[in-house]
Amino acid sequence: MKNILILLPTLFSINLSASIESICSEKDSRVQAYQKPIARISKVGSHSGCTATLIGNYCAITAGHCEDHLFKGEFDVPNSIDGTGQPSSLENTFTIDQSSITYSEDGRGNDWAVFKFNNNEITSLAPGVVFGSYEIELFEPKTQTDLLRIAGHGMHWRDNSLSYTLLSATGFADYIGYSEEGRSLLNHYIDTTPGTSGATVINTKTNKVIGIHGQGGCGSRSIWNSATLIKGNPSLQNAISKCLDNK
Repeated sequence: MKNILILLPTLFSINLSASIESICSEKDSRVQAYQKPIARISKVGSHSGCTATLIGNYCAITAGHCEDHLFKGEFDVPNSIDGTGQPSSLENTFTIDQSSITYSEDGRGNDWAVFKFNNNEITSLAPGVVFGSYEIELFEPKTQTDLLRIAGHGMHWRDNSLSYTLLSATGFADYIGYSEEGRSLLNHYIDTTPGTSGATVINTKTNKVIGIHGQGGCGSRSIWNSATLIKGNPSLQNAISKCLDNK
């Protein structure tokens, strides 16, 4: 992964290689969620990894640094056993079309992947037909004003039966910045943990996707977690349009 330096409004700079996803509130505010279009993606033989969201019948988005987990997606995942993720039913598991993957693993503000699922091997149905999908919105939230939501398949520190199931939390953006190179950074105070990477940032007013969570830092290397905002990132926008156009 390429490391970059960005000058923040607080007048200091930090190394922006990916850090561990983290909790921003005094205690983990996430609750179990049931947003059907959100999948857990993972490698062969694994049932934990990252999070992806359907934006069409086949098309989905996640973080670019999750590229090595793009083998399969599991929807409607069951509770874990002793902290170990359990498989979804075969009807709710979809392989990923490897030829469809486009991604950027270029650090905060440019960490995204766009890809397509295959039809289910048992039902022959597209995942979006079964679980629905979210619409994309080119929206810049007002900091500390517009309520945002992130739902992802992260670890749970207090209840290991909830680890790698779908957990949701809300919060606000703290800083938004753009670069001439197409980087679009959204810093936020929404609780995340390892496994939440790739989860979409959703505008609660419209229930539409505005970004992709990528990096943590609350309580460790920085004071916020970070996402890639879709607005202001033409490469991500083009990859999304191409995926949706090639049905």
